[in-house]
Parts: sequence; C-alpha cells; structure tokens
Amino acid sequence: MNAPIAADVAARIDHLVADRQRQWRAPNVSAGLVRDGQLVHSVHVGSARLDPATPASDDTPFMIGSVTKTFTAVLVMALRDEGRLDLDDRLDAHLPDVAHGGLTIRRMLGHLSGLQREPVGRVWESMDNPDSARLLAELDRAEAVLPPHEVFHYSNLAFALLGQVVERLDGRPWEQALRERVLGPLRMTRTGLTPGDDRARGYLVHPFSRVATEEPFVDLKATAPMGGLWSTVTDLTRYAAFLADPDPAVLAPATVEAMCRPLVILDPDAWTLGYGLSLGMVRRGERVYVGHGGAMPGFLTGVRVSRKDRLGAVVWANSSAGAEPIVLAADLLDLVLDAEPSGVSPWV
Repeated sequence: MNAPIAADVAARIDHLVADRQRQWRAPNVSAGLVRDGQLVHSVHVGSARLDPATPASDDTPFMIGSVTKTFTAVLVMALRDEGRLDLDDRLDAHLPDVAHGGLTIRRMLGHLSGLQREPVGRVWESMDNPDSARLLAELDRAEAVLPPHEVFHYSNLAFALLGQVVERLDGRPWEQALRERVLGPLRMTRTGLTPGDDRARGYLVHPFSRVATEEPFVDLKATAPMGGLWSTVTDLTRYAAFLADPDPAVLAPATVEAMCRPLVILDPDAWTLGYGLSLGMVRRGERVYVGHGGAMPGFLTGVRVSRKDRLGAVVWANSSAGAEPIVLAADLLDLVLDAEPSGVSPWV
C-alpha cells in the first residue's frame, strides 16, 4: 500500500465502514480506496466466512455481480475501436438469424433496447442458467417489453447477448478474451469466473434474527458476461484506477470518456442519475462519479470513481440484501475529497 491518506481521514473511513456493517447486519463489509493509481487505504469489518469465522483481506475473492457488465462493455468497445463492429450495428449483424436481431449494440450497452430484464425462464429460482446454444435458441420467447430508446430498462439478457457477440468476433471464450485483453494488462490476477478456495462466502441474513444462511455457489454459464466475475479489493481498485486514468494498451482514453457520457437520465426530475455505455453516473452537488453496482446471491458490490480526481472506491458486502455498497462507495469519495481535495494545477 502506497502513499497512505491522513490518519484522521483513515479513522473516519474505518468508522463509517464499521457503522454500515453494523447497520446493514452484513457478515462482512470491505472497502478499498485508490488514488493516482495506488491503493491508499483498505478496511475489512466482520467475517468473509462464518464457519469458522475468517476475516477478509485485500486478496479475498468476492462476487462482483453486475460490475461485470462494464468489463463486457470494455471488450465491446475495444472491438469497436478495432473496426470489428459499430455501435449502431444490429445484433443480427453478428449473431445471424437471432431473435430480436434489430436491437443495436449501443442501445443494449445503455439498457435502452427495451428487451426483458432476465434470460428466458425462472433462472433465479432454479439457478439453471443456459449455455450458449440454449440462450440463443430460447431468445424467441423473450419479450420486447418497451419500444427501443424510450426509457431506461435494465436488461441482464442484453449483456448476456453482448457476451455472445464478443465471442463470435474475438474467436475465443468470453473469459479468455477478457483475461488477455483486460485482466492481464491491468495485473488483475485474481479476477475471473472461478475463485480460489479462499473465496468469501455469501449469505442471506434473516431480517429479524442473527441467523445467516449460506447462499449456493452460482454458475452463470453463458450469462456470465452479465454478472459472473469474482474479484478482490486489490484487483477491483486497479480497475477503478483504469476507469479514472485509462491505459491505452487496454482501451483508448477517449473511448472510456465516451463510455462515461450519459445516454439517458434515470431521474428526469432531479438529474442526479445517468447511464452511459455500461457505466452509471451519480451527481452529488458539483461532483459526478461513474461506476456500477453489483448484486448476486450472497454478495453486493459498489464501484464509484471520480475521474477528474483520479480517485476511486470499491465496497463489497457478503449479504444478499439490506446493504448499499454503491452508496457507501460514493460516501467514501465525498469523505476523502472534503478532507483532502485534489490539487489544482496552475493556469498557464
């Protein structure tokens, strides 16, 4: 850990995380802060595993859920930059004869396709997720629940299909393409679809007792590009640093900038929440943070980044409900920037 933040600021961060862990009744809450590309502070409160009680560390794998979507989008945008696709391509330009082939890549990235939220079937009840053949074969049973580009409508199914586009164009399984194009260059060595034996356990905590039931391990199969990655505080803060200051070897800075422009405002009356090409935005006063949240059985995750301050926060909890890591991540950014604002470059 390099260039630690001031001791009093670190103490306030630790207190806030501990307070949220208790308030949320989560077995564990972990947080990491990255500034100017360096992990400057991390804190872990509670237990990554309850039996036996095992504390989390910066290298404990946890499921990041829909933060995975932003990695899928990075792959799509890299293919766009290589001229392999255009954001306004129809889906069936890359998945021939597929149902809903008129949807465009851009609208799918921005949750503006109108496609139903989940893959066909009761996948969250059965935990029987489709392989690639079944995903595409069942697509004709999926509904277009809204006209395209009418309003924001979150679609896990859309990102599962974008994963299929990546595989067709890249010629490799989605995870292999991700590892070679993104994870390797960013030194995210503990991120992938298969965690090690030291992984955190996810729990469903009874709302009126102190009882926590371990959630089952989830294999998303062909729908993994929508939410299947595991990562660590060390790795995910490296990704937050990339969002703040992109490595051109992974993705051009101008392309990341384009991903961070809102395509849609989620709350037209307040103008505080937006969504771009897979990245969400939240406005807090004069500050705008980008990032994404994630939810999977037993895990909730939040990533928020202040790009102009080169500051990012990662928060995770091993609880299925009740925690708000994406909100806490923004709170941590506010706390640090209020106490230690970024330097101002002189005008020349």
